[in-house]
Amino acid sequence: MHPLLKFDKMVTPSIIQVIYFLGLILVVVSGIWLLAEGSIVRGILTIIFGAIMVRVNCELLILLFRIYDRLGEINDSLKGREPPAF
Repeated sequence: MHPLLKFDKMVTPSIIQVIYFLGLILVVVSGIWLLAEGSIVRGILTIIFGAIMVRVNCELLILLFRIYDRLGEINDSLKGREPPAF
């Protein structure tokens, strides 16, 4: 069976990269729109802080998947070991 059908491989991290670029395009277009309307300060701030916020949000989502992968590695390395006695 294909790994995607068994959920062995995560698809979402790849999709997050696409979402990042779409979000970045949206922020830049919004900033340019504000610049064209005459709101120069708002346009520049939208481009700068909007791009930073899109990046931070996407990195936080990817971080969740990396934590999941790490926990899987830890779980695999601990298999077969006796649990600690308390």
